[in-house]
Amino acid sequence: KRKYKKLGLKVAIKVGRNRVKAKGELKLPDSDVSNADIVVATYEGIDFLLRNGNSNALSNLGVVLIDEIHMIDDEDRGTRLNGLIKRIKNLYPQTQIIGLSATVKNPQFLANEFNMKLVEYPDRPVPLERHLVYMRNESSKRHLMAKLAKKEFNTKSKKGYRGQTIIFTNSRRKTHKIANFLQEKHINAAAYHAGLSYYKKEKIEKDFDRARLSVVVTTAALAAGVDFPASQVIFDSLVMGNKWINPNEFSQMLGRAGRPSYHDRGIVYLLPEVGNDFSGESEESKALELLESNSEDVYIEYDEESSYEQILADISSTSIKNMDELNKFYKDIDVPISLEIAISEMKELGLISDDFKITKYGRATSVSFLSIDDAEFIRTALDDWDYLINYVRLSPMYKKREKYDKLLVKVIAMALDLELFENAYLSSVIHNQIANALKIKFSTRLFAESTLDIISSGEALDKLDSKFQDALIRLQSDFLKCNCQDRPFCRCLQLGISEVIIHERLKGKDPVDISNKLFRKYQIQVYPGDIFSWLDNFVKNLDAIKRIAKAFNRKNIERKTSYLIKKIENG
Repeated sequence: KRKYKKLGLKVAIKVGRNRVKAKGELKLPDSDVSNADIVVATYEGIDFLLRNGNSNALSNLGVVLIDEIHMIDDEDRGTRLNGLIKRIKNLYPQTQIIGLSATVKNPQFLANEFNMKLVEYPDRPVPLERHLVYMRNESSKRHLMAKLAKKEFNTKSKKGYRGQTIIFTNSRRKTHKIANFLQEKHINAAAYHAGLSYYKKEKIEKDFDRARLSVVVTTAALAAGVDFPASQVIFDSLVMGNKWINPNEFSQMLGRAGRPSYHDRGIVYLLPEVGNDFSGESEESKALELLESNSEDVYIEYDEESSYEQILADISSTSIKNMDELNKFYKDIDVPISLEIAISEMKELGLISDDFKITKYGRATSVSFLSIDDAEFIRTALDDWDYLINYVRLSPMYKKREKYDKLLVKVIAMALDLELFENAYLSSVIHNQIANALKIKFSTRLFAESTLDIISSGEALDKLDSKFQDALIRLQSDFLKCNCQDRPFCRCLQLGISEVIIHERLKGKDPVDISNKLFRKYQIQVYPGDIFSWLDNFVKNLDAIKRIAKAFNRKNIERKTSYLIKKIENG
C-alpha cells in the first residue's frame, strides 16, 4: 500500500484471516476490492470472492500475477490453486495471467496447461558455491556453524553489504537451541518459526535487513516463506517434519543464498552427521543425493475429495453452468471420478439444484472451503443431540460437569471435530531428563505416539524430579483418565488441551497467557503464535457451522455460533 500510494493507486488486501485480537499479532481486516487498482491477496482470498458469486467485484480485471506458481504441486493447496486459475480464465477470458517461479523444472508444462507464453531465464545472476562437510557429532557441527557465520559476517561484498546466514534445521526447539549457542559465542542470532508472534517475526526480519543480526535459524518448513537477504545457507538437518526434504524443497532453500543487489556470490554448506540415520537412510547419502539432484517436474494431482470440492467451487462461482460446460472444462484435467456421478451425488445431497444452480447449502460449503464429508458432518450434527451426549461422555472437560450450556458445547464440539490443536511439545527439561535416564530418543511432540507411550509409563515418571512428576501426573489425571481401548493413543489428551485453549480464550485470556498457563501447570510448551493461528482457524470453522446452520434455518445454532465467534475474536 505504501509503495503504490505515491503513484496515486488504490491498493486493497484480501487474505481472509487474522481476525483474532491478540498481543503481538497483526489484525488484518479485508478491504473493499471493487474500487481498487491493485489487489494483494492469497489464493484463498480471491477464491472466496469467486466461490461467493462475487466475480463482478473484479469486473475490470486486467492482469493476475501468481507468485510461486510451483505451489500447484503442493499436496494441500495445489488443486485449489489450479482450480482458481482455471476459474479466473473462464470468468475473465480477456485477463492476462502471469506465473512466477524460480524452481520449476518443467515450465513448458505449466505454460501449456494455462495457455501462457514461456519466458525462461536459465542463468543464476549470483554464482553459488556448494560445500559438503561430514560432521562427527552435534557439538562439532555447532562450532563449525559459529565459525562459518562469523567469517561470513566479517566479509563485505563489493556492494558494501555484510554476509549473513540462514541456518535450516528440523524443529522449532532446535532453532532456539542453535540460536542460543551462537549467542553464547557472541554472534547475533535469532530463532524464527511460525510459532512466534507477528511482531516478533517482523522485528527479526527488520533486524536482519539492517544487518543487526548475522544469523537467522529457521525450520525447513518455512523455507518457501523466508525472504531474508542472506549470502550463506547452512543445512543443520536435511529432514523436514517426518520426512527428508525433496529436490524441489532443497532447490527452494538453496535459492535463499545470494541476492543480486547485495552479494557477489552465494554459499551453501551441508553438514550431515556421520552415522545419523532417518527412515533407513543415512544423512551422508541423502546429502550427496540432494547435491546431485535437479528440481523435479511439477504435476497437478487431484484426489476424490479435492475433485468434489473443485467441481462445487466451479458451480458456486458460476464458472460452470451446465453439464456440457463441465465436461469441456475438465476435458484436460485428470480427475479420479465420474463427473456425472459427482453431479448426481451433489444433487442428492442438496448442494446443487436440478438446474445446475448452487443451493444455500452448497454455497455455504464452498465458501467455507469444506470437503463434502465435513459439510455433511456439520449438517447431520445440527439436529443430532446424541452427538452431544457422545461428545460429553468422552470429553476430559465436560464429563466432570453436571451443568453446562448444551448448545454452546455442541457448537464447540463440532468445531473441535473439524480441527484439534496439534502443536504442543513436552518441555525441554522433562524431555531431556527422560531421554537421558532411559537412554532413548523420542519425539518432543506431545501427541506423537512415542511421547504418549513414555509419559504414561511409571518408569518415565520415576526418573523425573518431583516438580516435573507432579506436572505429568496432573496431565494424566486431567486428560488421560479415560476408558478408551487404545489409551494413551486415543485423542483424549489432544481434545483436552484443545478444550483448555478454547475455554481460557472464552475467559478473555490472550494466547501468551494461555501458553504460560499450559507450561506452568503441565510443563507443556505451546507457542503463542500457534495458539493464535489455531484460534483463527477455529473461527473459520465456526463461520462454516454458522453458514450451514443459516442454510437450514437453524437460528438457535446460528445465534450461538455468532456469540462464540465474537468471544474468540475479541477475547
